[in-house]
Amino acid sequence: MGAAAETKDRVNGKNMRAFRYYWLKLLRLKGEPHTLARGIGIGVFVALTPTVPLHTILIVALCTLLRGQILAGIAASLIVSNPFTMILHYYGAWKIGVLLTGSAVSWGEIRHIVHVAHSSGFLGALRVISGAGAGLLTTMLIGGVVFALPFGVASYLAALYIYTMRQRRRIKDYLNPADSAKPGPDAAKDGK
Repeated sequence: MGAAAETKDRVNGKNMRAFRYYWLKLLRLKGEPHTLARGIGIGVFVALTPTVPLHTILIVALCTLLRGQILAGIAASLIVSNPFTMILHYYGAWKIGVLLTGSAVSWGEIRHIVHVAHSSGFLGALRVISGAGAGLLTTMLIGGVVFALPFGVASYLAALYIYTMRQRRRIKDYLNPADSAKPGPDAAKDGK
């Protein structure tokens, strides 16, 4: 196996571990199903918008305003928006934004701004984005919101279903402990 293949396997392994880590964190969060689902919906929505240097700030603000679980929102955004998927989010936002606004913003301009912003740090990214011009920002934000909204709603509904089912199972197990207890290997010895 060559060095490049080993590096690729190592990177893929790390990415899968990170994905699994955040996925399990989401599943193990405690709280009301509606609050957790709102947090996840907000996190996915914000993660898919072209607002990368402001994701965490927006998630905290929206979760506070709409009473969603902040940790659920941040964990969901980390799963959805990462270096491998981000360019797809920006491309979707650009494509939809150009269709809706009739803007002449090119994909090359967007790629350049994303590259410069990504390598500039937080304040540098804000400077680059704020200097991009109103037309480009409007195109990307309108496209981003339209692109992200269905995914945010779908993730809210899926999370609500998952957390509601989990809550029902826990209530059932609490009310009927004999039904949820599974005989272990020592059960046959004890029952004689």
